[in-house]
Order: sequence, then structure tokens, then C-alpha cells
Amino acid sequence: MKRLIAAGIILALVLTVSFFGIGSVRRCGKEVEQRIGQIRAHAAEGTNGAAADFTAYWENAKDSLSVFVNHADISEIGRAAAQMAAAEQSGSIPDLLEAADQILFIMNGIEEDERFSLFSFL
Repeated sequence: MKRLIAAGIILALVLTVSFFGIGSVRRCGKEVEQRIGQIRAHAAEGTNGAAADFTAYWENAKDSLSVFVNHADISEIGRAAAQMAAAEQSGSIPDLLEAADQILFIMNGIEEDERFSLFSFL
């Protein structure tokens, strides 16, 4: 009976951590999508430091995501954010939009990988 209770507690902890991770990834994904959307919408007029602000946001967000997400994906977003900030400073709109698209592509892949399914625990 003790083993059954212990297994139940472990299962509950695993499910709780899993759902917390999925929620964290979704919240971060929505925030990234919103910020990138604003950057893309105002790219032609000038982003007024929005790409640099995104880079600062990502430096804070990546710490909480690193528990749940593949570190290679986090590093790729960090590199793309740095490219986006550099493109913003140089005034290169095509490079800025390319880096923004790359960030969205990677973040959508992360959200898809972290989506809950029966095979999530395998």
C-alpha cells in the first residue's frame, strides 16, 4: 500500500511540473509573439529600441524556460534576438524582419514540442 501511495504522489508531482512547464511556455510564447508583432508592425517607421527591449526581455525569460525547454532552442532565440537588435541599430529592415521571423519560427517549434500529449512522458 505504501508503494501505491508513493507512486501516486510521484505521478501527481510529475503531472504538476509538466502542466506548469506547459503553462510557462505558452505564456512566454504569447509574450514573444506580441513583442515580435509590434516590432514587425513598426519596422518601416523605426522600432525605437523595441528590438533591444526584446533582447532584454529574453535575457529574463530564458532563465525560467531553461528548466523546460531544450537549451539549443533558447540559444538560437538569443542569437536571433542579438541579430535583430544589431539590424535595428544599423537600420537594416530586411535583416530585422528575418531575425524576427526566425524567433517566431523557433518559438512556435518550442510550443509544439511542449504541447501535452499522451506521449509527452515517454
